[in-house]
Amino acid sequence: MCNLAYSQIVNIPDANFKNALVNENVVDFDGDGNPESDADTNNDGEIQVSEAEAVVWLFARAEEIVSLEGIESFINIESLNCSQNLITTLDLSQNLKLERLSCFFNDITNLNVTQNSNLKEIYCDFNELTSIDVTQNPNLEQIRFSNNQLTTIDFSQNINLRDINVNSNNLVSLDLSQNTNLEILCFNQNNLSAIDLTENPDLVILDVAFNQLINLDVSENPNITKLWCNNNRLMNLSIQNGNNTSLLIFNAENNPNLNCIQVDDEAYANSQTGWIKDLTADYSENCVLGLNDEEHIVQIILYPNPANSIIYIENTGGAAIEAIEVYDILGARVLTKTTNFDQLDISQLKNDIFFIKINTTKGNLTQKFIKE
Repeated sequence: MCNLAYSQIVNIPDANFKNALVNENVVDFDGDGNPESDADTNNDGEIQVSEAEAVVWLFARAEEIVSLEGIESFINIESLNCSQNLITTLDLSQNLKLERLSCFFNDITNLNVTQNSNLKEIYCDFNELTSIDVTQNPNLEQIRFSNNQLTTIDFSQNINLRDINVNSNNLVSLDLSQNTNLEILCFNQNNLSAIDLTENPDLVILDVAFNQLINLDVSENPNITKLWCNNNRLMNLSIQNGNNTSLLIFNAENNPNLNCIQVDDEAYANSQTGWIKDLTADYSENCVLGLNDEEHIVQIILYPNPANSIIYIENTGGAAIEAIEVYDILGARVLTKTTNFDQLDISQLKNDIFFIKINTTKGNLTQKFIKE
């Protein structure tokens, strides 16, 4: 009975998938990373259960496959590449040993990897995913979901993540507080309005261009070598992390409301011909809350910072304050003041980082402060 079950034929209804398994070099048996054989080792034109279970590395790429039904019998597979096909649904719940998945350039709307706890790498760019659950993949190190339609994604259980690419989706928020090993974050062309990078000290590459960011602070990320934050709505930008000499690529252009970029060394920043910013933005070692025009200087001093209960506001310029707004790190307004602008009571706020926006008759000014 056991031998009979083991010799049973795997049902593979997709003709192109079966043809690839039977007639194409799609299996790597020697572990060199290059497929050198088909899966039909007894050459009977079928895939037995024993043949499926012998496959560890499967490369079924660009075969016009619509369905991978039958993949559930490949229970020992560790690496699967099914990219550049026509697949819409991919269920890998029976492939418990899977470590690496490449499924980019398909039409996938439903991807199930909730049972693949050994998974380390996912490459699923250019599909039609609106959601994906990776909370059951604690060993993930690299994940690529660019050019999908994701609106949300939870990385809180992926503490080993080093590389995230979710470019060109519909994401509005991203919590990276548990991803302390993160080195690469590519998040351009989304709808991100705020991001907290204080728990990501190993970050080397950051691309958050083409979002809706108002504030960006990488002062806690001393290892950054490449930073793209162009085409946002930035009003505050600090790259003062004590290691600006390692910043090889920097682009902050097309942020029309950004007047000052806080840096380690103003002279050094101005000497970097490869750094890109708008002409209206200046480098400074201390971006004072203020703005200039031809007739006067508007300058407002806030103190103390950090503060516990009261922030005092000193207006030394010629413009009148009309309103004061306070925003949290995610961009939500938490406090508004329309009268008595000499001080601000923050005692009811939780201990965290906030941004205070001063609306004056000559423009709006924003500065970060810490409630402790």
